[in-house]
Amino acid sequence: MEWWKDAIIYQIYPRSFQDSNGDGIGDIPGIISRLDHLQELGVGALWLSPVYKSPNADNGYDISDYREINPEYGSMEDMEELIREAGKRGIRIIMDLVVNHTSTDHYWFRSSRDRTSAYADYYYWRRGGADGSLPNNWTGFFGEDCWEFDPERCEYYLHLFAKSQADLNYHNPAVLEEVKDILRFWLRKGVAGFRCDVINILWKESLDDGKKKLALTGGEHYLSREGVHEILRQLREVLDEYGAFAVGETVFVTPEQAGLLCGRDRRELDMVFLDIVMPVKDGHSAIAEIMEVNPKADIVIVSSVGTQAQLRQAIQLGAKDFIQKPLNVRQIESILKSRFEGRE
Repeated sequence: MEWWKDAIIYQIYPRSFQDSNGDGIGDIPGIISRLDHLQELGVGALWLSPVYKSPNADNGYDISDYREINPEYGSMEDMEELIREAGKRGIRIIMDLVVNHTSTDHYWFRSSRDRTSAYADYYYWRRGGADGSLPNNWTGFFGEDCWEFDPERCEYYLHLFAKSQADLNYHNPAVLEEVKDILRFWLRKGVAGFRCDVINILWKESLDDGKKKLALTGGEHYLSREGVHEILRQLREVLDEYGAFAVGETVFVTPEQAGLLCGRDRRELDMVFLDIVMPVKDGHSAIAEIMEVNPKADIVIVSSVGTQAQLRQAIQLGAKDFIQKPLNVRQIESILKSRFEGRE
């Protein structure tokens, strides 16, 4: 049986986990100092939130160099020591792979501002309309227009997240080759695999206007499009060279789409987890769809909005529990205990 099917995988956000030098920022040596404790807890793998070099506009998910460690967290030597010391204790390391976008501080993006550069098409650059309109009507995950004008190139670039997170253009085969090289770089250092950030939105099928919606106008052009499967199959070839694991964080996927991303015979991801982030009204239809396909689905709603009537309706549709933000730790603990009580 694959190791990850019965392993405890423990997520660490390095900045807040353990500070080793008193500067108020968690770091890699701090993680190393806690490995014995993590081993005692039965942890089989550590998923590290991004530790790469980053200006930290989005908690490290805006990467400016995939082959360097954020100096606040330590050095590459520290990272290599963590991999070695964790391995001695039977603990694997899973890196966070963030390749839908890079920081605008990344060398690729800075170089792409030059239309004659080899990196000119690493991102989605488009002109605006003659009337000053944006290249299309899409809105991003942060609820705003997702095009930003760059005065140096005199064009707009696409960003589905923050303005400093420019989306990579996988229609350019060179981009996928770069990502493969990044995988090999870390796999050669001994990491066991990757947690792949928003992996089902890498492929933008077109940049046409989208149907106007309350959230993510344009999503029909990039959410779980067919092209993402070819990207994942090519990445799987690299992962298989090292026997590596890959779990995908996915957004707005149906159970059927999740099956296509991680079906055993498809050779893409090993597993996925679903982030369904949507207004309560749309959330109701998603709950109903999931429950129709899998009546035994265990759905917990975490919400910072919504009336009690709306939340009662979600429960009636099949959601098992509801946690109102700000999060109540005792409530979460109670729900988790009820889930796993009596299970081996």
